[in-house]
Amino acid sequence: MEYRITRTDGTERWIHDRAFPIRDAAGKIHRIAGVADDITERKRLEAEVLRIAEQERLRVAANLHDGICQDLAGIGLFAHILRQKLEETCHPLLPEAGQIVAAITGTMNRTRQVARGMNPVVADGSGLMHALRQFAQTTAQTRRIRCSFRCAKPVAIENPTMANELFRIAQEAVHNALHHGSAELITMHLSEIVLSMHDEDIYAERCQRAGARGYVMKSEGPEKLAITIRNVLAGGIHVSASTSARIVASFGGRNTVKDTPLGQLTDREFEVFEGLGHGLSTTRIADRMHIGTKTVETHRMHIKTKLGIATAAELIAYAARWVAAKE
Repeated sequence: MEYRITRTDGTERWIHDRAFPIRDAAGKIHRIAGVADDITERKRLEAEVLRIAEQERLRVAANLHDGICQDLAGIGLFAHILRQKLEETCHPLLPEAGQIVAAITGTMNRTRQVARGMNPVVADGSGLMHALRQFAQTTAQTRRIRCSFRCAKPVAIENPTMANELFRIAQEAVHNALHHGSAELITMHLSEIVLSMHDEDIYAERCQRAGARGYVMKSEGPEKLAITIRNVLAGGIHVSASTSARIVASFGGRNTVKDTPLGQLTDREFEVFEGLGHGLSTTRIADRMHIGTKTVETHRMHIKTKLGIATAAELIAYAARWVAAKE
């Protein structure tokens, strides 16, 4: 089992856990031994390999689109002019010139398709949705099957590398459905499921407000994750029974997590609060959240007001106690 932890100094580490039985002389299991390995460096190297591969793919795609495609467009223009001149003189080589123009145009279009396939997702949050929708339309037209894309609520993927990887997963799934299942109907869904180590009482409702369709704690096991995925794919929303009861209670005007002091914090304020609890400085929090230090200070001021805390030292101590209790 692999999972990520956050240390008290705010640094993140990846851990690989494994367990095995210890047997006595009779062959019976009398205890379980476990080993936990720090695989942070391995994960960093894996991410670096993916990053380099993605950069190289983007470079090749850019060279195809901005270099070769432009050269082909120029050659195609010269060929088109030549064809027009041959047409004016009724030259016998006019048909061959037309074939050359058509061949250059076809090659240019195919090269553009290759470049687009190497970098199908534009670098904004909604790029994955547009790419999957276009992919569904192209698949339906070229394969003559029913292929559609559904996204009940916009899902923004700001990381272009992640968006491209998700797109390629969809490509592979559609390819397998066509070649191994002879599918005649394919529907692609894009939804958000959160798999978290954090307590559902605090985080589930926040993730729901951000657009997540399901929330599963890592401690609940793979069976619960499988159930969540099936429910979300069926168009539903999956949370635990206790969270569901709180959400229903909120419509009846009864107390919910949002009525607690921490529940009054916005998502950004709550992220700052967590950072303070982990002992991070204002500069470190600003870097992690990609905002300015003055914005962090503003969030801290709002947090103190909402929690009824007078000083910065009291706020840090309160946040540290809260983080320690959760861990």
